[in-house]
Amino acid sequence: CAGQAAPERGWSGQFSDYVWGYVDRVAREAYRTHPERKIIAMAYGSYLLPPRKLARLSPNIVVCIAQHRAGRVTETEGMDTLRTEYQRLLPAGSRQLMNYDYYLSGRAKSPLRHFPVLFPRAAAADLAALKGISLGDYIEVFRDQQQMGAFALEHLNLYVTGRCWWDANLDVEALLEEYCRLFYGPARDEMRAFIAYCEANGPALRREP
Repeated sequence: CAGQAAPERGWSGQFSDYVWGYVDRVAREAYRTHPERKIIAMAYGSYLLPPRKLARLSPNIVVCIAQHRAGRVTETEGMDTLRTEYQRLLPAGSRQLMNYDYYLSGRAKSPLRHFPVLFPRAAAADLAALKGISLGDYIEVFRDQQQMGAFALEHLNLYVTGRCWWDANLDVEALLEEYCRLFYGPARDEMRAFIAYCEANGPALRREP
């Protein structure tokens, strides 16, 4: 472990060399006997950032980046840069990136439980950016055990995400127009304005005390 920590990189990169160095050594040993197999490794927490001491990752590694798609409203540049940096460590032209996302604002102990955390446009933009480079998503979704209350706020995000899995190039504005017309009927204009306001202003509102 000596010399592997990098506190100067901050929380998200302080253990990247340590964790990814270990993952890479394991993957290279597995590659010798099972080159057709893949090892999925998370980029998460204190090892979210790519390692600096490895020029390339073993060719059988799939990098799964932990992210918050809702944050793409304000953090687009950082996430796109992170993906580009990991791609440089993977075989050229490969699709060995994945995402682990969290649609958990409605969970019981979340301070955002009753807050409209809506990000349909951000979800569509993120999935469009991933087309051609990602193997897919894991999404952790909170579900009430007795009621469906959490889905009252989350279902739009899930609906748009699911539609974009089928077609990453879809017209999200047309999709939202159809959704509001069919789901809300005579209140469609007001609800579409509400959704747009929540997405545009949500990050700032959630930071207020």
